[in-house]
Amino acid sequence: MYNENWGDRDQVARNDYERALEAYDQVRASAPNYVQMHHQVGTLYLKRAEYEQGQGRSPEAEKFLDMALERFQLYRKHDPVFFPNYVRIAQIYMARRQYDKVAETYKAYLDADECAMDTKLTANKTCATPSWPTRARSRRGAVAAPAP
Repeated sequence: MYNENWGDRDQVARNDYERALEAYDQVRASAPNYVQMHHQVGTLYLKRAEYEQGQGRSPEAEKFLDMALERFQLYRKHDPVFFPNYVRIAQIYMARRQYDKVAETYKAYLDADECAMDTKLTANKTCATPSWPTRARSRRGAVAAPAP
């Protein structure tokens, strides 16, 4: 359905996938360091792969799985403890019946270092408070206790 309010132009309707991908491109243009965008775009590619597979287009589905995996791996470099990212990576390996890589993925999560906060950030009077944590997040997603 054509709708200019959804960003459609020139009387050409786009599907939700195309609209969402454009929205993420706009996010990347205005906030290129927003790493969560990589996970979200990876999830979008994963959903597109599921759609293509359901339509009987396995080669297309594989292409989107590769694109999703690339985004999830990129995200993992920036945030090694975001568990949903590991679940998505394992989901791709499960779909490909690469069970050894599924196990490696979950082991990598268990072995991941916590995200350490740069001490230069805590030196800033705006950020530095007595309870400001030195670790951004533990493996379980909770804020770790501040260092003594």
